[in-house]
Amino acid sequence: MTLEALVKKHGITQEELGQVIGVSASAVNHKLAGRRPWFQEEVNKILPFLSERLGRPITYEEIFEGNAA
Repeated sequence: MTLEALVKKHGITQEELGQVIGVSASAVNHKLAGRRPWFQEEVNKILPFLSERLGRPITYEEIFEGNAA
C-alpha cells in the first residue's frame, strides 16, 4: 500500500503529516501526488509516527513500494 493510500485509509490528514515532518499541508499534498520528493529526514519521522498511529510496525518498503524517497 502506498503512503497516500495508507494515509487516506486511516484518516490521517495532510495537516497531521505535515506537522510530523515540519512542512505545510500543501507540501504534503505535492509529495503524496509525486510532484515533490520525500527526503530521508521526512521518511525517518513518518515511519515511527505511522507505526504508533496504526499500532504495528510500518516499513519503508510497505509505504513507498519502489517510489524513491
